[in-house]
Amino acid sequence: MGDAQVYDCAASGCMRVALQAFLPGDQVECNGKVGNITSLSEDRTALLQGERVLLRDCTLVQPHGKFHRITTRKKNVVLADSKAQCKVDANGNGVVDGQRRANYGKEGVHWRLLVAESDPVPAGARVTKLELSVTGMDQGWGGTGDSGVMLYMLRGEEAAGGQQLIEDPVIGVTFDRRRSSSTSHKVTVDGINAAMAPQAGDRFRVFLQCPSYPAWFAHCEEIRLLAECTFEEREEITESLPENWRARSDAAFFRMWAGMGDGEDSSSDAYLRLDLSHLSLSGQRQQLVFSSSSAASNSPSGGPSSGDTRSLDSRLQALLAQVGIGKGGDKVPAATVEGAGRLLGKLEADTPAAGAPPSPEARSARYQPMRQLVLRTLAALGSGKACLAAVVLQHYADCADDCIYRWEREIHNMHDLVTGDSTGTDAQHIEDVVLRLLHSRRRQLAEGLLHRTKGRLTNMDMHFESFFYASIHFGLTEQDNHNNSNNSNNTNNNDNSNKAGRRSA
Repeated sequence: MGDAQVYDCAASGCMRVALQAFLPGDQVECNGKVGNITSLSEDRTALLQGERVLLRDCTLVQPHGKFHRITTRKKNVVLADSKAQCKVDANGNGVVDGQRRANYGKEGVHWRLLVAESDPVPAGARVTKLELSVTGMDQGWGGTGDSGVMLYMLRGEEAAGGQQLIEDPVIGVTFDRRRSSSTSHKVTVDGINAAMAPQAGDRFRVFLQCPSYPAWFAHCEEIRLLAECTFEEREEITESLPENWRARSDAAFFRMWAGMGDGEDSSSDAYLRLDLSHLSLSGQRQQLVFSSSSAASNSPSGGPSSGDTRSLDSRLQALLAQVGIGKGGDKVPAATVEGAGRLLGKLEADTPAAGAPPSPEARSARYQPMRQLVLRTLAALGSGKACLAAVVLQHYADCADDCIYRWEREIHNMHDLVTGDSTGTDAQHIEDVVLRLLHSRRRQLAEGLLHRTKGRLTNMDMHFESFFYASIHFGLTEQDNHNNSNNSNNTNNNDNSNKAGRRSA
């Protein structure tokens, strides 16, 4: 056994012992007894020397159990190959190799003639691609492309009580001389997923179809269905664990680590690298993870200095004295100042409120972000934004006796108003506000013109509104003007209309 295989087996053994991953054949210790596992069950039990034991009570001693390797191979499988001469006409008359054949029925205006049925999809195969090759054509005139060959899937196994024909075709060939005058056609479909994914035992049926237009017919002479399948094979690893596998554990783990590399540099740890964009300063600052250097100097976007340990109420009183509220400055009612002080006092004392966690520790943790926002707001008011102090105090006072959700909303909004940040859920860019107003005005103009036009024409047709908005472009989606009762539709339509408004505003 080569040195690389020794390392691989040693790494497998070390990892399995570290993770206590059991396999049949492993030597384990359970309740003072040592033995080999005979079998494992899904209920996390094992058969050990004829006794059923719990895996949680077992300790892996020697990982003698064999691993299995899963290998994947691709193979092209011919599911159908027909050389029959087939024809169907506008009256539904079908002929296969000169013999009359009953049609399969009519779907819409098309008569369908069954011309081939495939073999079942092999067991263990996953179909990744289908290729349908057809030799045939229609009567040669008309140019509508209504004739062709359609491939349908027949789901289920015959032994399971019958098969079901899937309603929608998987793939099709169109006979249209305007697209191709050749009688040889080939179409493929890749990545068949979800309900249309073929499964083991499924079959395919090929239909030649022709519309019931006078004098029309379609014919085909050769049909071939090729499936690209992926098979997974389970192979037992025959290498055994070396006697000195524990001594090789360091080298084995080093080899495993080196195998995680990519490219020529096998020692690269690219799979373990951190995307530095996740640690951007702007992102952390937005989440209030840290305060920038400007925050230590009472800047509008920062907070109080790091050495300032005053309470919220004392900071509020200092702000009132600094900006001159109540002393010839802004005329703020005493009730407003008292209400704002009451809110800050509740935050400072972790006072229970509606919506607040009952636990004092959890409540303090919930209040802490709001306290930090208030600190930054007060610092900004004292640094050139004193003109907004009356507004901030009024909003604080209005929500002092409400639930904490109202506290959070008002505190965030006042913080954003004073500092210019966007931390609250109600924060909006001025561009969005202007676009919303323009959009609303444009919609009113469109609706007014619509109703004036209907009045002048005395038109009561229920479809006139759709025709009107389809003929004249206002930069708005037609549905947005009359589906106001559906909130979810309004949201999507407003988003689309805003995009249109951005391009034309």
